[in-house]
Amino acid sequence: AVVSTQSTGATNAILTQNERLMKVLIDTVIESAGKKALASTIAGLFLVKRSSDSEYVLVSCGSGVGGISEKHLPLDGSRVIDSSAEILAIRAFRLFLHDEVEKGSSSPYLVRNGNMFELSTEYELILVTSSAPAGDASVTEASQKSQHETPSPGSLQTRIQFEDRVRVVSEEMALKHGLKMNFVASSSDKLAMYNVVGIQGSLLSQFVRPIYITRYILPRNGCDKTSVERAIFRRLKDVVYKLPLPYGITEPEVDIHCIRVPHNKGCRVAGWCGTKSPWECVRVHSGIAFTCDPADGKDHKDFEREVEYFEYKLEMAKRAEKTERPSLLSKKCLFARYARLCEAYKMEVPQTYFLAKSLSSGYNGAKMVVKNAFKSAELGTWPVKPANTENFAS
Repeated sequence: AVVSTQSTGATNAILTQNERLMKVLIDTVIESAGKKALASTIAGLFLVKRSSDSEYVLVSCGSGVGGISEKHLPLDGSRVIDSSAEILAIRAFRLFLHDEVEKGSSSPYLVRNGNMFELSTEYELILVTSSAPAGDASVTEASQKSQHETPSPGSLQTRIQFEDRVRVVSEEMALKHGLKMNFVASSSDKLAMYNVVGIQGSLLSQFVRPIYITRYILPRNGCDKTSVERAIFRRLKDVVYKLPLPYGITEPEVDIHCIRVPHNKGCRVAGWCGTKSPWECVRVHSGIAFTCDPADGKDHKDFEREVEYFEYKLEMAKRAEKTERPSLLSKKCLFARYARLCEAYKMEVPQTYFLAKSLSSGYNGAKMVVKNAFKSAELGTWPVKPANTENFAS
């Protein structure tokens, strides 16, 4: 289910590593979920061998934008809240990581360090994405000169309904217009947090030392290196102090290249993610998963009569509805995987997701340092989810 690639042949030989990684990501998304998956942002996480830039493994990827509204927020953790491509890829990476921790010493990517695992020094983790992450990374010098109101550089942002469309806005903008802040941090803000606490998440931090993204690869179109660097690490570099060990703020490389990424202007209401087969498709507005068939990608132009097109759409909707289920990337399913790890390593399984997270004291402490740093630097307040959304059992 994991795509392993070693570049061979004349075509790959003339491509740079960045171009090869983007090509592998695009080809994998199209092969697994169809061209309609390119309708929104795509992102993938690669493990790349440091000794050879031609040996790499695509371990997870996602395609999507947006997320569920507060009225769909589940109390049992069964729905995906944020369907941004980068976040889907990171959550899918955690599935991959669960598999590797289960393998123990036989994992080719993890090594033991005392009673914890850590990423082997033979590999580095690279995030490839087709557009700038939503939020601060998208606040460029050009966007600030536009006629549209934009957040201040460096500020925390969240996605809300604003002027008849969904926009990512800052706390300052929300207060100015009398709008309620959402409970979901922007992708830029989450990546800044992961740059300190690691992308393994709270639950896996009980088994794995922090794992950091060491390089970001983005296309030149719509991306500004200065803005991406500010969003991911520069705005926190001088305001984060006294982090608990082994956490620290890292400075990943940001590579902006002329890489063309195809886009389909069709469906924008689903996110795809994959370390498993078949790939999941997640309904953005409800967070529910269903089985995605790459063949179900016909467009309006493929039908001679209007009625045939709508009959086709109705049949596809009925077929998808029969496969609806909690996503593998939902908190509920990841908590179940965590419980399985606890049993495998003879550890007591906490009764609820909230209790399990509370055991990760170092991770939680580092996260609080970051939240306080944002606030003390007057960059905004980190959004808070309703407390009753994490008191579910595995």
